[in-house]
Amino acid sequence: MALQIHHLGSDYELDLFSFEKSTNSILASCSNLPIDHEFRLRISMDFDEVVPNFKNINKSEEEAHIFKNQHFSQNRIIELRTTEREGDGKIGYFFSKNSLFDSDENRFKDDKFLTTAAFRACVALIKGEVCCKPRIPQFDDLIDHDISQFYEDFDVILVLSNLFTSSLKSFDFRKQYLSNIRNYGFNYISNSNQISDENSSSIIKRRFESLEKNADEIYRLKTKPISLSIQNDSYLTSLMIDLLSINSYHPLTKFHLLYQVIEVLIDLVLKKEIEVQVLNKLTEFSSYKLKTKLNEISSEAKRIDILINNYSTISPEVRDLMVLKIKDFVRIFDIEEDIEELDLEALIYKLRNGLVHNYRATYNDTLSISNNESDWKKLMDLFEILIVDVISSYKDK
Repeated sequence: MALQIHHLGSDYELDLFSFEKSTNSILASCSNLPIDHEFRLRISMDFDEVVPNFKNINKSEEEAHIFKNQHFSQNRIIELRTTEREGDGKIGYFFSKNSLFDSDENRFKDDKFLTTAAFRACVALIKGEVCCKPRIPQFDDLIDHDISQFYEDFDVILVLSNLFTSSLKSFDFRKQYLSNIRNYGFNYISNSNQISDENSSSIIKRRFESLEKNADEIYRLKTKPISLSIQNDSYLTSLMIDLLSINSYHPLTKFHLLYQVIEVLIDLVLKKEIEVQVLNKLTEFSSYKLKTKLNEISSEAKRIDILINNYSTISPEVRDLMVLKIKDFVRIFDIEEDIEELDLEALIYKLRNGLVHNYRATYNDTLSISNNESDWKKLMDLFEILIVDVISSYKDK
């Protein structure tokens, strides 16, 4: 959506663009604004390096997305790669917002390809070609060289090159890749959300810091699209785009949002398990054994177990820490039951039952949400990592 400014009761699109080499700025103006004005955006790239590649600034050659990521430093550059593209798999770059406009710290001057990619990020921002709805500042309040007037606060921009993504079948970044980068700290900024509370788990930080870099200090994040069977699930896409960011301020709300992923996937698991364990072996079953098998795999607790252990991959670190942390919260609802020997899947199901059917118990316990919000948040942050890993690694058997 094109950037706009508000003047005397009307909104005007910035629809004319040009370069001003003397100030190293991109200029944007409104063709129908009653008064002459040009908004200047000074950039950190050398125009002599990039302008020759932009004979027509109005021709879009990029797709851009913005994120919050508390671990992303100003001088860091991350190359995004996919397993779906031959060769090195490169499809784009993550840049910090500040590096694009801070002339004192130009990471791009020695690399023409990076310079061009970073410039494309700047062009996408000033033309409103980032996949989110911009703000509309007042004309009288407009300040040159400040792109943040038009966008929610963000740390990072990802610019994807159409040159690379056009070769990928049915490429849709938001449907296919958001969950796979979320557990590296990338929180998506969309049309409606303003992220105020990022996942504070140290697991996220360790994963981000584990990214390898090349001799030019460029880090690499290689990923893959999520399973084709769930790419078109609108709930999973919405969860990654804005639902978690908008609604995760309360632990109970966040738990229900995340548990819905389990509900979505165990329905798929049920259908697949009936096919594999029943329909393909139907002649082997007596009526009694058939009924017993159907009852077994229809159980929600059993399907959660199958989902986590057979259809997805959870790292030992996440699994062990989740088991350790969740037990105290499950005890709120099952005081008399010995839960020490329960596995992760059973504990998640018990916590779900407690929060759904006996939420009032949290107000009578030392671990009440009202008095221990930070402890609940840590648990939900960990649960989020687990669920996002389930989405990312889910595959039909």
